[in-house]
Amino acid sequence: MFDAALGWWIEEATRIPDGLKVDGLKAPGDATGNPELHLFPAAGGVQHFEIAGMRDTNERSIPAFLRRFSASWTWASQVRRIAHDAPAHDIVAERFDLEWVPQCAGSGRYRPAALAGHDRFKDRYAAGRLALPGASPSA
Repeated sequence: MFDAALGWWIEEATRIPDGLKVDGLKAPGDATGNPELHLFPAAGGVQHFEIAGMRDTNERSIPAFLRRFSASWTWASQVRRIAHDAPAHDIVAERFDLEWVPQCAGSGRYRPAALAGHDRFKDRYAAGRLALPGASPSA
């Protein structure tokens, strides 16, 4: 999991009354500077991709002659629907600013289809190169 997302997740889960307990937190909701967590969020870091991860698990764990029976043990790739004004962590904007980031299918600019219609990022997509989620293609 991407360290920025993991840090956010820990911070939110420890703010819940009687919620997640994590050793070394300065206070509930503060995962910064915790030597036990070893979090190093970086906008250019590798991100988790659940579909590829499941595919890799299947290939590692299931003999080739049985994989045709396990083909349904994953899910199809879909573009997530994200509200145009959804809150976005600042590290997402930092990732957009980078010229190159590692991605599952290679590397390049960070331009996920799910954020193409987001108010904060839509100006970063070249016109016509990436359709907005749910939009029908133009003729």
